[in-house]
Amino acid sequence: MDKKIKIIKGQFLVAEPLLGDSSFERSVILICSYSHDGTVGFVLNKPLNHSLSDLLLYFPSDQYPVYSGGPVEPNHIYYIHTCPEKLPGSLHISGDFYWGGDIEMVIELVKSQQITPKEIRFFLGYSGWGVQQLEDELEEKSWIIFEPNSVNPFADDEYLWKSCIQKLDNNYKIWANSPSDPILN
Repeated sequence: MDKKIKIIKGQFLVAEPLLGDSSFERSVILICSYSHDGTVGFVLNKPLNHSLSDLLLYFPSDQYPVYSGGPVEPNHIYYIHTCPEKLPGSLHISGDFYWGGDIEMVIELVKSQQITPKEIRFFLGYSGWGVQQLEDELEEKSWIIFEPNSVNPFADDEYLWKSCIQKLDNNYKIWANSPSDPILN
């Protein structure tokens, strides 16, 4: 690698077209935490066939979809949002985006319709990398980095990867319209 790539929270990892890892194939990940001890992020474009009320019986609405955030701790619920003033304990990611906060407050805000699905996204699990692991994957060219605020983490998940790939140079254009399984073409 010619130069050291700087990783910061708020960046997005876009899977290279030929990544070859079913957990991350055609994924877009928001980096929520980065230190020399490791990295945490959430896959933004892998919706599950569940709403949050399917998973949390006490959750007051079925209008909140759940996404697969990654393969680490897949039985835990995490969330990102745009309303830190309503959710004490939130951690700033970048721009208008925050991670976590008081889950009891989330439930109250949903009950009182003071927070909408357009302001919060829920995940089962997260994507994590140990010390130097993400840097190694970047050197192997497994990921393309997009800068903070260059992708909307709440965008339509079905086309998120494709729209990121379309922003790249012509070497990637063919991948934007290719099927995920070329044999089915």
